[in-house]
Amino acid sequence: MHQFESLTGLKVLAIRIYEDEPVLQAFKLMRQNGVGAVPVVANDGSKAIDLSTAKNFLTAVRSYLEQTRSESPLLSGILTCHRNDTLKRSHYETGL
Repeated sequence: MHQFESLTGLKVLAIRIYEDEPVLQAFKLMRQNGVGAVPVVANDGSKAIDLSTAKNFLTAVRSYLEQTRSESPLLSGILTCHRNDTLKRSHYETGL
């Protein structure tokens, strides 16, 4: 990163989020740093395992709502994201 900064004069942000952190934390990091994506790393920090983006999350929600809307006008089974839901849960259990 240091070489990139010295060549371009641009600051590289070293932000990341661990897979068991809440989804809300990913959005907070994106907003605080003015970015649209945050790398998701394994809990032991050994490797990057995903990229959490605002666009992908919103696209998944839209797709789910469109499918549900055709099945039920009352949107039964609405997709929710609770304050303490982790990135691991939202991605692997709900397919986001």
